[in-house]
Amino acid sequence: MRVALIDTPKFVDIIRHRTPSDMYLKDIVLVLALSWTWCLVLNASWQVDPLQPGDPHTFVKIANQILDEHFWGEPPDLGFRSWRAYGYPTFIAAVYAMTGRDPANVVVAQYVLLGVLNLIIFAITWRLFRERSLSWIAVGLSLSYLPLYYYASVLYADFFFLILVGLATLLTITLIQRQESARIWPLGLLCGAVWTSAMLTRIVLTYFPLYALGCVLLLYFFRHYLTPIPYPRLGLKLLAIFAGAVLALAPWTIRNYTVHGKFLLNGSYGGHNVFTAHYPLTRYEHWPRRIPAELWPEIDQAIAKVQTNHDEVDQDRILSRMGTEIVLRYPLRFVEKCAMEFLKYFTRAGAYGQGLVWYLSWAQYMVLVALAAAGWILSRDLWVRSILGIYISYFALVHSVVFAMSRLKEAIMPALLILAACGLYHLWQTATNHLGTRTQIASSPQRASIQQ
Repeated sequence: MRVALIDTPKFVDIIRHRTPSDMYLKDIVLVLALSWTWCLVLNASWQVDPLQPGDPHTFVKIANQILDEHFWGEPPDLGFRSWRAYGYPTFIAAVYAMTGRDPANVVVAQYVLLGVLNLIIFAITWRLFRERSLSWIAVGLSLSYLPLYYYASVLYADFFFLILVGLATLLTITLIQRQESARIWPLGLLCGAVWTSAMLTRIVLTYFPLYALGCVLLLYFFRHYLTPIPYPRLGLKLLAIFAGAVLALAPWTIRNYTVHGKFLLNGSYGGHNVFTAHYPLTRYEHWPRRIPAELWPEIDQAIAKVQTNHDEVDQDRILSRMGTEIVLRYPLRFVEKCAMEFLKYFTRAGAYGQGLVWYLSWAQYMVLVALAAAGWILSRDLWVRSILGIYISYFALVHSVVFAMSRLKEAIMPALLILAACGLYHLWQTATNHLGTRTQIASSPQRASIQQ
């Protein structure tokens, strides 16, 4: 017997008939209180060193330089001046300026932001589905996902990036639902500025505007074959987002030109990653899953040769071109590499800690992926699929082309948690409907007479 799913309100109807109240104050207070209480509980039982080896120490160095010399860039001893995106070091510097130069203060600030992240997840789910129970399921899954707490406890850029991307996504969805011209411009400008701030935190977001615009235009041109939906003031909204992005990016671009005398949109390590990620294609017929240790001396030698003869901006461009030439020379190996990295992106769990904590975090991620797949399949709203699909597919594709490290997948967690909540919600509705139907059949008078 086929059981019909109970649908949440269509995103199409939400745009046409917006409800007057978005979220209740009690929801906001409860989400924040639960998030911060859970942080205190975990912090008492699971201690994490905020200064992990590698990036955290560099970020602290840059933050100290920002405060001491008022210069946004790597310290001279690191050999570069614009190597990274400096959104996260700026955040560390701001916390240091207000509370003192102690990494523990940054962790406390990130615990506060963890509550904000859960609030963002609640708000995005509410705006997409207008179903309060579904929003609370998403928050519950977020609270139980241990790696979010881990990244809030260390000084990697990933958690701060996650906050900015989540906020930008919420603003974008809100802008889609806005039809009043007076509200489009301020919301669009803020939306573009937040997206740019996220790009200045992690360079991986650089090509997202083009990817998202292409997907939006594709959906627009095929709108007659999809769920009919008006595009109120689409051009005006895109223009407002673009203006906000340009205004936010202009100071950093001017800074780069002042330092280097050349145009540099963001950090200069993109070319290094492109070349490093594809150099193994020249030595191995089949992708080795990770760069072998014996290959690193060759890679370092090739990069050093470029660095000797060119400045930082030209190095970025030359290494990008060299990486692209490798891809064009070995297209089949490149396709195999991307396929394997894409699979690894969704199957390599970001498990942390030791013993029970490691197994719990691994099991959590695998369950969330399974529930998210169910949510994607069972969700009947094509526009919700499209919004969350653009978000997830961009990060999965970009990291498949370069590196699919376990911590880099945390960027998709808000969308993955929302889809997982949707999957859990629909599976629960299906189970209760099916159980209710069986109960009605078992208790019907006709069945009772037949049993007699």
